Amino acid sequence: MGTLIDGLLEFARLSRQPLNRRTLNTERLVCDVVKDLASQREGRQVEIRIVPWYHAEAIRALLKQGWVNDNGIRFDMHYAHKLFGVFSPAASGRRL
Repeated sequence: MGTLIDGLLEFARLSRQPLNRRTLNTERLVCDVVKDLASQREGRQVEIRIVPWYHAEAIRALLKQGWVNDNGIRFDMHYAHKLFGVFSPAASGRRL
């Protein structure tokens, strides 16, 4: 529960910042997230597979926060289209 609350607080903080969409190297961003979360893998058996990705036009902070919060937890694929909806500009009430 604490992790969920921390993630929501981080999202709230991010939503108050200017949203600057730019072209990102998503593979590099995923590698950064994996490094940032290294301490959470200690003592656990974790398999991480990173495949080559293309560049994407996105808001770096929001995309990174989405990957940090997902943490490999499985979800019902029926709702996959809603997974990152909270990170869209419309959900934050901001326009680009």
